[in-house]
Amino acid sequence: MRKKVGIVLVAVFWLGLAHSTSTAADPVAYWPFEEVIGGMTPEVVGGNNGNLEGGMGAGSLVAGVFGGNALHFDGSDDAVVAPISSIPLGDFTLSFWFNTGVHGQRVMQVTWDGTYGLDVKMGNGTIGWDDEGMGAGVTVLSSGTYGNNSWHHMAITRSGSTLTGYIDGGTEMITGPADTRVANYDIRVGKRQNRNHFPGNLDEVALWDCVLPLGQSGDAAGASVIGVYERGVQAQGVAVPDVVGMSEADAAAAITDAGLTVGATEYECSDTVPGGSVISQNPPAGTEVDPGSALNLVVSTGPCTIPVNFDIKPGSCPNPLNVGSRGVIPAAVLGAEDFDV
Repeated sequence: MRKKVGIVLVAVFWLGLAHSTSTAADPVAYWPFEEVIGGMTPEVVGGNNGNLEGGMGAGSLVAGVFGGNALHFDGSDDAVVAPISSIPLGDFTLSFWFNTGVHGQRVMQVTWDGTYGLDVKMGNGTIGWDDEGMGAGVTVLSSGTYGNNSWHHMAITRSGSTLTGYIDGGTEMITGPADTRVANYDIRVGKRQNRNHFPGNLDEVALWDCVLPLGQSGDAAGASVIGVYERGVQAQGVAVPDVVGMSEADAAAAITDAGLTVGATEYECSDTVPGGSVISQNPPAGTEVDPGSALNLVVSTGPCTIPVNFDIKPGSCPNPLNVGSRGVIPAAVLGAEDFDV
């Protein structure tokens, strides 16, 4: 597993992990959830440390997106609450990673006044939000489901009166109307107000006081939503799929779907693996590699030997292995036909 990179300068942290194709912006608040100190978890940009609630402590630290730590929330009373009054947010971007198998719960809340705000939620495995300042609240949820006990990334931008959500680097995008009041009270990670607590793991919560564009592959972290997402994907690595026994075409599709590439392909005969199927792979299934890494294959060409017989003299003793023979004796392995000689 890869270790989470320690932060010396935030600019180095966000810029140093990917090639930049556009100008990056530093977050104004960042909770990496790497450590617990007393009753709080540090916010490493402006000191807006998160106060732990419920029974949270060092025992709440679990494996995170980057191989370091994340925080586990018990769904009962666990939460992290941090002030954001020193960084009032008009247009902003909220980014975080989540991992849960429970399909209906609140995730976090960025509040305008301590009661209402942007309420990030899940329902039946979908993810989205209620904007509670919009009268009775406007609910927007994804069409895809993400409560599958795997890490997923969510970024939500508020630009004027529009909220846009990007899931897993823009794999899915959702939009809705936004309350335009300045968010200048607090962020409540793991709950809504004092209820609806989140059961699962959260990591890498960050806020920007600007709207990050969706961007493109290769952007620096902080330059775009995709840049932030790819930083997490690259840090996690990719588990090599098991393609042994698949057809060559199916194996290539599985490798591509996993974010890897087909490397060198060799062809060998096999008496046990059908022709056109994968005999072996390198690296082995389950190995964690960098995205885009090559997976080498050995593909079967079919059986290595085919015993055959051929006639050496018409009318000689019948070959018991070839009932239709005019008179044959077993011969060396030559091919798939009988021959008269």
